[in-house]
Amino acid sequence: SGKSESAGKVELINADKPVASITVPAYGSAELKPGAAFVRLLELKRELKAGDQLNVTVETDGGVAIAIAAVVK
Repeated sequence: SGKSESAGKVELINADKPVASITVPAYGSAELKPGAAFVRLLELKRELKAGDQLNVTVETDGGVAIAIAAVVK
């Protein structure tokens, strides 16, 4: 799951479809980018422009919160 102070809702997307989770291999990583897995913010609380930085927090299935500083593209 995810949350952000800039949006009312955060969705995980994979292959252009909302998903409940994104699998990351043990001791591995997942690159979030357009065309692959990415995070979509909905119900924005303010207008975002290219170059703006915002904070997003994603949570693992084990309940660990991971803070991400994201740049709007």
